[in-house]
Amino acid sequence: MDFIHDRAARAVSEQMPRKSGESTKPTVAPARKVSLQAPSAPRGMGAKETQLFIDDLIKENWSLKLDITLQRKAEEKLRAKAEKAEALEKRVQGLEKANQDLAQQLGQRDNALQEAFDVILKLDTDKSSLQQTQTQTTPAQKVSYTDEWVFSDTPSPRKSAKPINALK
Repeated sequence: MDFIHDRAARAVSEQMPRKSGESTKPTVAPARKVSLQAPSAPRGMGAKETQLFIDDLIKENWSLKLDITLQRKAEEKLRAKAEKAEALEKRVQGLEKANQDLAQQLGQRDNALQEAFDVILKLDTDKSSLQQTQTQTTPAQKVSYTDEWVFSDTPSPRKSAKPINALK
């Protein structure tokens, strides 16, 4: 019944003359009241009013069906976005795990490189200390590994082996 009164009030307000400062744009209709009971036609209505009432109900029914359809489409879009968000979240978690694994491997590689660098420095220090020790020894103490050994034609080479320097 409120629907008919709202319709009548709108019709009256549309027919009223406007003041010079008022806008000619139609105003936004108030939010629709939805009741769970089917509206009944008021008693004492003629055939024309009853037909208008039925037309209004048909239009309201169509409008409600359209609203339901639009809501369903919006719900489908939101569900699709939610599914995409879930998939992206899973992907992000996988990438974060891969990133952590790579960071761990990089840390292990850095440790291995540091150990190798330390070993190289130690070997270089040992080499330098050996070179200093060699330069500090006297020439008579130096061992020459360039001596060549010559063997004679005798059957036992061990007994006849003499350095070439000794043969001269």
